[in-house]
Amino acid sequence: MLNWLKGVRFVVCEMEEAKAFEPALKPSTVRQWVYDDVDGFAARYAHARDLGIEAMTDEMFDIADDGSNDLMTIEKGDTAYEIENKEVTNRSKLRIETRKWYMSKIAPKRYGEKLALVDPADPDKAAPIFTLKIDNS
Repeated sequence: MLNWLKGVRFVVCEMEEAKAFEPALKPSTVRQWVYDDVDGFAARYAHARDLGIEAMTDEMFDIADDGSNDLMTIEKGDTAYEIENKEVTNRSKLRIETRKWYMSKIAPKRYGEKLALVDPADPDKAAPIFTLKIDNS
């Protein structure tokens, strides 16, 4: 039984979609394996999640570069016009923005918004950093 579970854990980390595994794995089962960290599964899972985030960046480029349905042809009389298919372009924008938002939440140090710590009155001068000291006496 333990060898089978070890094999399943390895397969989950290596597979692109755990749903393809038979029998289907419950997300709670995988989370429990991560929590228990049996045989170093947590590190392999974290690595697989990291690779998944990297795959999302590649996906965003694919979405942005795919212009196959961006234009549609409208015929009025004898003349044909090519116009932007706003439904397709807006959907592509939404797909990219959703991935960017998700990546900024799941890996904020890597993909989050960078905060500029500058003094608005003098942008060349760094803003002061304050330390709050709490005296519990």
